[in-house]
Amino acid sequence: MKPYKVLGVYEPVPFSPEWPWWRAWQIGKDLVALTAEAGLRPHVDPAHGPLDVSWSSVPLHAEVRRTTTFGKGGDEWHQDGDTTPGSRMDCGMVLWTHICPTLLKDRAGKVYQPSPYEVVLFSNLEVWHRRPDDAPKHRFIFRQRVKRCE
Repeated sequence: MKPYKVLGVYEPVPFSPEWPWWRAWQIGKDLVALTAEAGLRPHVDPAHGPLDVSWSSVPLHAEVRRTTTFGKGGDEWHQDGDTTPGSRMDCGMVLWTHICPTLLKDRAGKVYQPSPYEVVLFSNLEVWHRRPDDAPKHRFIFRQRVKRCE
């Protein structure tokens, strides 16, 4: 059984015919609406909040990145908050990428990779994640930490 649940498939609509690419704020707005519709609520963790990237929201504990910064920890297996003293790691993680989705590893060491455009939910304490080795520098990534579902 996969260690994650697919909440849906999300493919952004280009911003306009003149700008045939996506906007980080639109992806963030759409995906936090999807998580809210799924009944998920933002996780509160002042010690390890969202990163200041292309789009982020502290109250929603969500972010969208357009570019990848290599060598900053995402290359290694980790759980969000595992290197942040005082972080509240007991939460759910919602991830989405349009290409090269994040790798997920369960407690048994089995590695999974969602399909592109899938919005996935998993337990931050049960699953480790990392960026794939072949991930390009430019890829849209959505991350939201949510309250743990009982």
